[in-house]
Amino acid sequence: MSDNDVTTATTDSVPAGAVVVGVDGTEKDQAVIEWAAHRAARGGSPLHILRARTVLAGVAPGMSPLDPGVLETLEQVDDSASVESAVELARRAEPDLVVSSDRPWGTGPQALLAASETASLVVVGSARKKALEQAVLGTTSLAVAMHASCPVAVIPEGCDPLRDGPIVVGVDGSKDSALALERAFEQGVAQQRPVVGLAAWHLEVIDGVVVTTPENPRYAEVEERYRAMVARIAERPCAEHPDVDFSIRVVRAAPDRALIEASGEAGSVVVGSRGRGGFVGRLLGSVSHRVLQQAQCPVIVVRAADDRA
Repeated sequence: MSDNDVTTATTDSVPAGAVVVGVDGTEKDQAVIEWAAHRAARGGSPLHILRARTVLAGVAPGMSPLDPGVLETLEQVDDSASVESAVELARRAEPDLVVSSDRPWGTGPQALLAASETASLVVVGSARKKALEQAVLGTTSLAVAMHASCPVAVIPEGCDPLRDGPIVVGVDGSKDSALALERAFEQGVAQQRPVVGLAAWHLEVIDGVVVTTPENPRYAEVEERYRAMVARIAERPCAEHPDVDFSIRVVRAAPDRALIEASGEAGSVVVGSRGRGGFVGRLLGSVSHRVLQQAQCPVIVVRAADDRA
């Protein structure tokens, strides 16, 4: 794309069903691009690289930030090298991949949310936060994960994006987690990786008795109930994808801690954006938020409204 190609944050330039990756010119771009290119190639999708250009305040009174004169001035100081480098990196990672790019005007979240209307997946990076900073995931990654119209993958800084490992899915019985499991099976086929359905429970009360330890005679009953729940939800994807190696893991732990711990060996973690107080809770629940903050592998957020993952 030439320097004179000026677009705003719309869906017009995004190929239908593309994997869209947002870049910002920082070091974390490499891992994000490699993961997105690998995912697109395995899924038979095109890759679209997007870097938003924010129009700064300070234009003359009465002049729109998108007036030709303002855009021409900003074009003179805009550096497109990062986008060109991103395209080259994607093509080196996957030589047969169809790659396009765009530099729309607007904020990063605006551009990526607009792209999510057409994309099959949006991929963003997230800088690793120190302990005192973990309450803030990052404005772009958090906004996109909360509001995108398609699934969103967040690649944490410092992780190995192509690490071997199973696809781990948080399952709590909700509609969102059921769809997350279906999407994980589809990726298990594309990437030839096993899928693990992970259910976590912290405390159960049966007939007035609090169950917390293996010594309790009801402990095995609780575990079996959660295992049966996962098995029931997995019936359809297992039937549709019989070649996927699927297993169930039930652990006694807080759901977020269970997923974060599993992320240490997983190739990716998949969660629904809402759940039953287990793996998530609101538009982007507290569990999903903490997993996105602390996971050691890519995390994919899926909503029940998503039907194009």
